[in-house]
Amino acid sequence: MSGIGQLQEWWHKVLNQYPVQGWDTQISNEVVVNLNYNHTHEFSLAKKIAIVSSTGAWIGTGSNRITQEITLRLFSFNPLAQSAFMNANVSRVKRTKPECFVFASLEGDYVLSNIFIEGSLFRSNPSSYETTINPWLFSRKIGIQYSKNRSTLALSFVHLGKETDFVSTHDYTTLVISRRF
Repeated sequence: MSGIGQLQEWWHKVLNQYPVQGWDTQISNEVVVNLNYNHTHEFSLAKKIAIVSSTGAWIGTGSNRITQEITLRLFSFNPLAQSAFMNANVSRVKRTKPECFVFASLEGDYVLSNIFIEGSLFRSNPSSYETTINPWLFSRKIGIQYSKNRSTLALSFVHLGKETDFVSTHDYTTLVISRRF
């Protein structure tokens, strides 16, 4: 119902890319409501070295999991409450100092359920293709982030472990360009 399948097919056609496959085996339409709690704390090891611990929990109809991520930040960064790393520097009035740092993180998730792989939590709405999840999911990320005034540029390389026994790991790159108004 979201129309994302048609949008992706149109986009691939516009870019003259390979045809999109798999929309016929997607999960059935489902209302997703999730709550998320995340606690993040920074431990300063030296002037230009810090460890960031992020602990989270998701509960709802889409994803149920607990997660722990440890991130190492190096070089010139602001405290978490003022850093673009946490999207925390949103004030127009208060200027934070520019920051440029590299980071590396390891994350472990314990996944209780994921409807995007296992199908609906409500068995009255089955999907045409469902499979089991790997309950333990690990990922690692390395990147660089620069932020000055109200602009941020970040580049990350991510390796995501196998979400099921039937797929390979995922490697991808993220690029974030943001401007706060």
